[in-house]
Amino acid sequence: MSDKDIIIPQSIYSELIEKNRDLLPFEGCGILSGSNRYVKTAWYLDNELRSPNRFFVNKQIVEDTVMKIQEKQEDILAVYHTHPNTSAIPSSLDLKNHIDNEIDMVIISFKYKEPILKWYSIHGVKYAERLFLIDKL
Repeated sequence: MSDKDIIIPQSIYSELIEKNRDLLPFEGCGILSGSNRYVKTAWYLDNELRSPNRFFVNKQIVEDTVMKIQEKQEDILAVYHTHPNTSAIPSSLDLKNHIDNEIDMVIISFKYKEPILKWYSIHGVKYAERLFLIDKL
């Protein structure tokens, strides 16, 4: 394990997969928060577009969620969304609409039988995959 690896508890990882599988064929989206690269909370947000290839969340809902994250004294680690039918790779639209290069992007792909979660750091139109570990405790 590197001091730069992200750690996701097994319970949060499993919940992310199951809750977002239930939203198919539409994209799911939300925020992952925590501290010191350790995910503590998944915030499930409603995709108001109900679309299989785009998502949108009202600005006020996002701001309210950010306030709740701050009240828990956690940091926003990543914004996540799903790709119901495509690979877990950021699209040009994903990169264009990404909110902040200080916040990572997580994509969960349901293209294949087994879902694939990938974690990325974003730098404008470039991205780099980050390692994450699932904490089975």
